[in-house]
Amino acid sequence: MNNTIISIISILSVVFFGNKFTKSNVNTKWYKCIRSDLTPPNYVFPIVWTFLYILLGISFKKILDSEDKILIGLFITNLLLNITWTYLYFHKKDVKNAFINIILLIIISLFILHNKKDLKYYLSPYILWLSFASYLNYDSIDKIKYC
Repeated sequence: MNNTIISIISILSVVFFGNKFTKSNVNTKWYKCIRSDLTPPNYVFPIVWTFLYILLGISFKKILDSEDKILIGLFITNLLLNITWTYLYFHKKDVKNAFINIILLIIISLFILHNKKDLKYYLSPYILWLSFASYLNYDSIDKIKYC
Protein backbone atom coordinates (compact mmCIF):
# COMPACT_ATOMS: atom_id res chain seq x y z
CA MET A 1 0.00 0.00 0.00
CA ASN A 2 1.17 3.50 -0.81
CA ASN A 3 2.71 5.46 2.11
CA THR A 4 0.43 8.43 1.45
CA ILE A 5 -2.66 6.23 1.77
CA ILE A 6 -1.31 4.57 4.94
CA SER A 7 -0.64 7.98 6.42
CA ILE A 8 -4.09 9.34 5.56
CA ILE A 9 -5.90 6.24 6.90
CA SER A 10 -3.81 6.32 10.09
CA ILE A 11 -4.52 9.99 10.80
CA LEU A 12 -8.23 9.65 9.97
CA SER A 13 -8.40 6.71 12.40
CA VAL A 14 -6.91 8.86 15.15
CA VAL A 15 -9.41 11.62 14.34
CA PHE A 16 -12.32 9.16 14.39
CA PHE A 17 -11.46 7.51 17.70
CA GLY A 18 -10.38 10.76 19.34
CA ASN A 19 -13.68 12.38 18.40
CA LYS A 20 -15.58 9.34 19.64
CA PHE A 21 -14.29 9.90 23.18
CA THR A 22 -14.23 13.70 23.11
CA LYS A 23 -17.40 14.82 21.38
CA SER A 24 -19.92 13.62 23.95
CA ASN A 25 -17.96 15.02 26.90
CA VAL A 26 -16.83 18.54 25.99
CA ASN A 27 -20.15 20.13 26.88
CA THR A 28 -20.68 18.28 30.14
CA LYS A 29 -20.89 19.81 33.58
CA TRP A 30 -17.80 17.81 34.57
CA TYR A 31 -15.63 19.22 31.78
CA LYS A 32 -16.83 22.77 32.36
CA CYS A 33 -15.88 22.37 36.03
CA ILE A 34 -12.31 21.20 35.38
CA ARG A 35 -11.48 23.53 32.49
CA SER A 36 -8.53 25.79 33.07
CA ASP A 37 -9.04 29.52 32.85
CA LEU A 38 -6.60 29.40 29.92
CA THR A 39 -8.61 26.81 27.98
CA PRO A 40 -9.52 28.26 24.59
CA PRO A 41 -13.18 28.28 23.48
CA ASN A 42 -14.39 24.92 22.14
CA TYR A 43 -14.44 26.14 18.51
CA VAL A 44 -10.63 26.61 18.59
CA PHE A 45 -9.88 22.91 19.08
CA PRO A 46 -11.16 21.57 15.73
CA ILE A 47 -9.33 24.37 13.90
CA VAL A 48 -6.03 23.69 15.66
CA TRP A 49 -6.35 19.91 15.45
CA THR A 50 -7.21 19.95 11.76
CA PHE A 51 -3.99 21.86 11.13
CA LEU A 52 -2.01 19.56 13.44
CA TYR A 53 -3.43 16.38 11.92
CA ILE A 54 -2.43 17.56 8.45
CA LEU A 55 1.12 18.17 9.74
CA LEU A 56 1.12 14.78 11.49
CA GLY A 57 0.00 13.10 8.28
CA ILE A 58 2.84 14.70 6.33
CA SER A 59 5.28 13.71 9.10
CA PHE A 60 4.08 10.12 9.11
CA LYS A 61 4.41 9.85 5.34
CA LYS A 62 7.98 11.16 5.52
CA ILE A 63 8.81 8.70 8.29
CA LEU A 64 7.27 5.83 6.33
CA ASP A 65 9.31 6.89 3.29
CA SER A 66 12.48 6.81 5.40
CA GLU A 67 11.81 3.14 6.23
CA ASP A 68 13.27 3.71 9.72
CA LYS A 69 11.50 0.96 11.66
CA ILE A 70 12.21 2.53 15.05
CA LEU A 71 10.77 5.91 14.05
CA ILE A 72 7.79 4.24 12.37
CA GLY A 73 7.11 2.29 15.56
CA LEU A 74 7.48 5.40 17.69
CA PHE A 75 5.18 7.42 15.44
CA ILE A 76 2.53 4.69 15.56
CA THR A 77 2.93 4.64 19.35
CA ASN A 78 2.48 8.41 19.32
CA LEU A 79 -0.75 8.10 17.34
CA LEU A 80 -2.05 5.43 19.72
CA LEU A 81 -1.14 7.57 22.74
CA ASN A 82 -3.01 10.45 21.12
CA ILE A 83 -6.17 8.31 21.10
CA THR A 84 -5.42 7.02 24.60
CA TRP A 85 -5.22 10.55 25.97
CA THR A 86 -8.73 11.39 24.77
CA TYR A 87 -9.99 8.07 26.16
CA LEU A 88 -8.40 8.65 29.57
CA TYR A 89 -9.23 12.32 29.87
CA PHE A 90 -12.72 12.55 28.43
CA HIS A 91 -14.15 9.04 28.62
CA LYS A 92 -12.61 7.72 31.84
CA LYS A 93 -12.23 11.18 33.40
CA ASP A 94 -8.81 10.01 34.61
CA VAL A 95 -6.97 13.31 34.34
CA LYS A 96 -3.92 12.09 36.31
CA ASN A 97 -3.13 9.21 33.96
CA ALA A 98 -4.03 11.41 31.00
CA PHE A 99 -1.32 13.80 32.20
CA ILE A 100 1.25 10.98 32.29
CA ASN A 101 0.07 10.01 28.80
CA ILE A 102 0.53 13.52 27.40
CA ILE A 103 4.03 13.75 28.88
CA LEU A 104 4.87 10.49 27.07
CA LEU A 105 3.46 12.03 23.87
CA ILE A 106 5.77 15.01 24.25
CA ILE A 107 8.81 12.84 25.00
CA ILE A 108 8.20 10.56 22.02
CA SER A 109 7.56 13.52 19.73
CA LEU A 110 10.78 15.19 20.86
CA PHE A 111 12.69 11.95 20.30
CA ILE A 112 11.27 11.62 16.79
CA LEU A 113 12.11 15.26 16.05
CA HIS A 114 15.64 14.82 17.42
CA ASN A 115 16.19 11.87 15.07
CA LYS A 116 14.41 13.33 12.05
CA LYS A 117 15.25 17.01 12.06
CA ASP A 118 13.66 17.63 8.65
CA LEU A 119 10.30 17.31 10.42
CA LYS A 120 10.87 20.41 12.55
CA TYR A 121 8.27 22.50 10.70
CA TYR A 122 5.73 19.67 10.92
CA LEU A 123 6.23 18.41 14.47
CA SER A 124 7.13 21.64 16.28
CA PRO A 125 3.56 23.03 16.25
CA TYR A 126 2.30 19.66 17.54
CA ILE A 127 4.87 19.64 20.35
CA LEU A 128 4.02 23.23 21.26
CA TRP A 129 0.31 22.42 21.36
CA LEU A 130 0.95 19.29 23.44
CA SER A 131 2.98 21.39 25.85
CA PHE A 132 0.12 23.86 26.23
CA ALA A 133 -2.38 21.01 26.53
CA SER A 134 -0.23 19.39 29.23
CA TYR A 135 -0.56 22.59 31.27
CA LEU A 136 -4.34 22.54 30.80
CA ASN A 137 -4.40 18.86 31.77
CA TYR A 138 -2.23 19.50 34.84
CA ASP A 139 -4.48 22.35 35.92
CA SER A 140 -7.51 20.05 35.73
CA ILE A 141 -5.87 17.60 38.19
CA ASP A 142 -6.20 20.17 40.93
CA LYS A 143 -9.72 21.21 39.92
CA ILE A 144 -11.15 17.69 39.75
CA LYS A 145 -11.39 17.53 43.55
CA TYR A 146 -14.13 20.15 43.41
CA CYS A 147 -16.17 18.65 40.58
